Amino acid sequence: MSEQIRPVQTRVEVCDLCGEILPKGEPGERGSLTAGFIAHRVTPSTKRAWLHWPPAGRERRMSWEDKRKPENRTRTYDFHADCILKLVEGAVTTRATPNQEDTK
Repeated sequence: MSEQIRPVQTRVEVCDLCGEILPKGEPGERGSLTAGFIAHRVTPSTKRAWLHWPPAGRERRMSWEDKRKPENRTRTYDFHADCILKLVEGAVTTRATPNQEDTK
């Protein structure tokens, strides 16, 4: 008998920002970036975050033809909460502020 190490395919959920594996956990550890059904806030203690697009209210107002367009199809994105918080905080801190002279 001989032993070998072989790679085995495993299905895992990965962060859509960093590509690393998302931890499995309690439902309360998952936060939502949109308000609606089972939406929990994304905080530093949240392990996972998700974004469901388009939001439910927007879909009800669309015509049947608009719903079939690729940009309007339902999509779900999953992130590490730290990844999405760093992305948002980075965008907020690097955002251009108006010159003080322009406001005078």
